Amino acid sequence: MLGLAETIIPAEAIDEFFENRDSGDRLARIVVLLARTTLNMRQSGTSRQELHRLATEYPELRERMHQRFQEIQDKVAELAIDKLAETGEGEGETPALAEAVITLAGAVLKYSFRRNPDIFDNPTREAFEPTIRAFRAALKEVE
Repeated sequence: MLGLAETIIPAEAIDEFFENRDSGDRLARIVVLLARTTLNMRQSGTSRQELHRLATEYPELRERMHQRFQEIQDKVAELAIDKLAETGEGEGETPALAEAVITLAGAVLKYSFRRNPDIFDNPTREAFEPTIRAFRAALKEVE
């Protein structure tokens, strides 16, 4: 009913994630990778607006959408952790820290979407930057 496709991380999103490695902003890169993978989960013909309408009309489907997002986040986490280890970018980090960054990226994405559902029309680093800054400020606040 939701028309959700198998989770496939788009090759161009993976390439962009690693091409921008010199920027040093791994959180922003993971947010965009996660956003592009989430965008890729819809089968053609199923718009974001239609998914939202279905979730509103049938609240039990909302839980399935949340489960699906968690599956996507887990798959992106696995890929990112493996690839970061291969390139040495995450060298010296604990797996817990890497997972925390990916969990934070998921929170940034969800918060961004709640504030502006149209963000998925063009999921770029610049589009997410205001939310990333807000999350960073909030983390400093609780240190």
